[in-house]
Order: sequence, then structure tokens, then C-alpha cells
Amino acid sequence: MTSTPICWSVSARTSTPPRLKGVRSVGILVLEKGLRRFTGYESLQADLVYLQDLPLRVTNSHPNADLAGSPLDMTEISQPWLAAAFRAWLGSTLEPRPRVQRCFAACAEASAVLRAKRSDAGIEPTRLAYEDMAAISSRFDARWPIRASQSSHAVWWELCRTARRLGIWEQIPESFAQNYAGHKRAARRDRNDQRVENDRVTPAAVIGHLRNHTAQMTVGRHTKMYRCVLELLMETGRRPGEITSLGTDCLLQDRHGGWLLRYTAHKTGGAIKELPVEAPVVESIRRWEGVREELGIRSSFLFPTGRRRLKDENIPHVGETYLARILHKFAESLPPVPGPVLDPDGNTVDFDLASVQPYDFRRAYAQRHADNGTDPDVLRQLMDHVSMATTMGYYQVSSKRRRQAVSTSHLWPTTVTAARSGSVTASATENHPGPLRRLRRTKQRRAGGTACQLRYQCAGCGFFRPTPPTSRRSKRRS
Repeated sequence: MTSTPICWSVSARTSTPPRLKGVRSVGILVLEKGLRRFTGYESLQADLVYLQDLPLRVTNSHPNADLAGSPLDMTEISQPWLAAAFRAWLGSTLEPRPRVQRCFAACAEASAVLRAKRSDAGIEPTRLAYEDMAAISSRFDARWPIRASQSSHAVWWELCRTARRLGIWEQIPESFAQNYAGHKRAARRDRNDQRVENDRVTPAAVIGHLRNHTAQMTVGRHTKMYRCVLELLMETGRRPGEITSLGTDCLLQDRHGGWLLRYTAHKTGGAIKELPVEAPVVESIRRWEGVREELGIRSSFLFPTGRRRLKDENIPHVGETYLARILHKFAESLPPVPGPVLDPDGNTVDFDLASVQPYDFRRAYAQRHADNGTDPDVLRQLMDHVSMATTMGYYQVSSKRRRQAVSTSHLWPTTVTAARSGSVTASATENHPGPLRRLRRTKQRRAGGTACQLRYQCAGCGFFRPTPPTSRRSKRRS
């Protein structure tokens, strides 16, 4: 009986053999990996980069590194300085496999652009300029859809920063850089599915409709876990990744007896934050903890992924992408929203339940607090934002609130003298009996009204309380 010999060469590129299935294919891949390690094959230095040989970060999509795909062919990147930048980025970051493949595809496209655009095919790094980077950016937009183009731009900019930080691009001029603001404006201008302003926030009727039907939710054998996840997203307004990565010790009480939700803010460097929560959140978590105890789940995460055995201690938490699929499946199973769906201004809108995304609950959380009169500084801390401008982009000021602000403005004094520079003068604040007198000795007054990010909107500011003095004595004290 004869057997077909297996070619173990790793230096020469051969035609891809037919895909084998089962234990045989796994064994061959493991043996090939062991042979490369035995012969001293360096994936980061050779023309074929085998990602399964590198200690990349493992994701749920690729739990077994030995079952990897074809290697990356570095000959597709013609420019040595670009290939060196990719190798340096890969060796220093060790990102997950999908991100590495995305970065390699971006580098291959950039290499093709430089070969077609420059007379020297982009080999000479000292002749690069901003026009070359702009051509690469335009190629990304034309090559991939919007979301894929954004992902390619993000990983490409990260590679550029890493190459300059490690000194790989010392000979490349500083003009070979990305115009971030210009590219962002162009992306927004060319986006065909840009929502209008009134569609940014999911209407309250839709959120209430989803919340009322979570008890009847059926999406598979892990329905109770996903029900708790969605309820926490609706009630807390946290980012989806912050909810899915909650630990089993996420609930604690403060000194006043209230409940706090402890979570990890991945967007702000992994800091541990605490959010005040009410009884519905506590009840949802307690209900799921009882189910966990019945199933014997021992994972340190509150919501372990259902793709593995739930009794495993090292099981990771559920992924955000899969959570979006669960929400989409749940929304499709619901009946239409009863009654008209109104936007923040009270206008009737046509809303599709299938278009709801996990991040929409965060905007609805901010809108709910804003409509109920939460002070802007408190809402900024609840949303875990650094800038007040970011928080203001998460909600809309309804026409009802604008009308209420205008209707109360007639109670304010209107005679104010100003300096030539436009700032409020000291004499005006001394003689003025109205609200400006409260700001006479504050940083806002010294800054000429420019220190506040909400200037010219005092009617909606929680810091501003007009209390005109009623006597000369109170006037002197103020």
C-alpha cells in the first residue's frame, strides 16, 4: 500500500492543498506548526507570516490558534519601509487575528496606490508627501464600505503612529500624515445613510415597548441571561461592552444604603467606575444570579458566553457583536409598537424595530435624564464623559424645553452694559440687580462669559439660579 508524501517545506510557496476535515486536518496543522518551530522559522522575518505561530490575543472567533487560515504573503507589500512598519506593528501590538488581517489588507492597498501613483513606486521614503497619504485614504473609501473603511483607517493610523514612535519612519517626512479633520468631514459628507437630527435618539415609546416584552423574550437556551443583559442596557445606559464584561461582584451598597453598579470603563483606560442604580437593576441581576446558581456556572463574569460549557471557570464573557444579533432577533419577534411613535418634539415618526442597536439604549438613557431636568454636570458624570460637548451630543433639547426657557426669560432684567471686548464689565455687574450679580466674583465673570460650555443657554443650566436682591443690605452683601 502506498501513501502520498506530505510536503513540509515552509520557505517555498506551493499551491494550496484541498481542505481536510476532522482530526486529520487538525493534526497536519499542528505538525506543520511544530516543524516550523523546530527548524527555527521566524514568521515576523520571512515572506510568509504564519499568524498561528505568533502569540496573538485570542478572541471568541478564533479560540484555537492551530486552526488558522493561510499565511500572509509579505511580497504583496513592495515598499521595504512599509513592510518594516507592518512587522514592527505586528510584533509590538499582537492584536487579534481579524485586526491583523485588516491591517495587512490596508498595507497591501497602500502599497498598490504608491506603485501606481509614484514614478519610483514608493520605494524612496524621503519623497513621500501629504498627497500620497490623501491618495491612500481615498483608496480606502473607494475599496471598502463605510464601516470597513473606518476600521481600515483606524488600524492604518495606529500603524503610522507605531512606526514613528518606534523610529521605523525616521526618514519619512512629517508631511506624510493624515488630515484627520478633513477626512472626517469628507466621510460625513459622503455618507448616504446619515440620519437626520430627530432620528439620533430612539423614541421613548420604542424603549418602553421593548422593556415591557422582555419577560416574554425567547431567543434560545440562554434567554434568561440575555434578558438580564438587555434590561441592564435599558436601565443603566452603559456601553454594551461595559455590561457584557460585568463581574459577579458588580453589585454593592454605599454608606447610605443605596445600590451601586461596579463596572469597568474600557473606553477610559479600564478604570473601575460605580453607577448609582435603582431597584429594577438589582432585581434583574438577583434573578439571573439565582439562575446561575441553579446551572452551576463558575465563571468570574456575570454573563459568560454560551459557546462553551458554562461550568468552565475560565470562560470569557459574551461578545458585543453576538449581543446585537440577539437584540435584532428579539425585536423582530415583537408586535408593532401600539399607538403613534413620537420624537422628542412630539412629531409622529415611522420607526422600524429591527433598526434598534445596543448602543441606542445609551442615547435613550441620556435623553431620559435630560427631559427630566438632570443638571448637565451630573449627566456628564453619569455618562462617563470627559467633555460636556460629548454629553450634549447624546440628547436633544425638545421644543417643549426651548419654549419653557423662553417663557421664563421675561422675568429677567434686560439692561446690561458691556465692554468693547464683549465681556461684562465690573460696573455693570455691580449695579445690575439681576442674575449677573451672582457671577460677579466667579471665574465665569473674569473670563468674560467664555468659561462656560453652555454660555448663552442659562435658562437650561443647573448652576444658574436668578435670585434678585430684595433690599439694600442684601445688595451690599452680594
